[in-house]
Amino acid sequence: MSDNNTMAAGLAMSIPLCWHGRALVRSKWAKLGLLVFALGSVSAIIMTHSRGGALALGVISLVMLLRTRRKALGALVLATAISPAVYMVRETYFDRLATLEHPDEESSARSRIDYAYAALRMWKDYPLLGVGFGTYNQMALWDKYAGLNGAVVHNTYLQMLVDSGTGALLVYVVLLWGAIIWLGVSVRQMRRNCPSLEIYPAALQESLIAFAVASTFLSQVRFDFIYIVLAAAASWREVYKDLQNRVQDSQGRTAELPVEHPIQARRLWVGK
Repeated sequence: MSDNNTMAAGLAMSIPLCWHGRALVRSKWAKLGLLVFALGSVSAIIMTHSRGGALALGVISLVMLLRTRRKALGALVLATAISPAVYMVRETYFDRLATLEHPDEESSARSRIDYAYAALRMWKDYPLLGVGFGTYNQMALWDKYAGLNGAVVHNTYLQMLVDSGTGALLVYVVLLWGAIIWLGVSVRQMRRNCPSLEIYPAALQESLIAFAVASTFLSQVRFDFIYIVLAAAASWREVYKDLQNRVQDSQGRTAELPVEHPIQARRLWVGK
């Protein structure tokens, strides 16, 4: 969380986890605490002035609103969280977001475009294995390609390409976006067969979507949070496979799992 973009990305990833996590606890105080964390993260993202964070917040808010059954109430809660923070920083925040429409007119936004071209030039010189994972080698060579020292690419996908080469980028993109797509399939399956468990893949998918969007504005190939969520998605895949086996009756037809609350789900895959 060393800069505003990384902090905004981490907060955006945490919002779905806190929001859906309310269904995993019975204590009213715990539910309230998770709600405060989720809404507080919304305000904090706005106050970071991160353009990538703003886009990530907008995308996951839309996804979450489309999935909720009480859309009007969800929109009201979101507006309640956003309005005070936007009002407090309105003079600088809207000027910051306006650069997304005309990036060539603002130095910071324009430099991101220049960095992207410089990263592609560096990749052409090291296409297979890159210059070395972790951004440090790229930063050491940056003066040759971009005319300055000590800067990162400010795009996680291009950073992975420059650091580790074409093959690593393909693996990274397939891992991240493959998990997002598969979790979406899992959401639909759980909604049909066991609605009470839908929150697990939904929370993980929305968290990954937040990073996938925000990462276009920052270089965080070493950001541990994204790998933790990917590991959780891999764990859910094993749980999902076990659940799929348990809902098959003797004739191979799918039956709804008898789970009334997500907390009870542990009995399906943890021995009593």
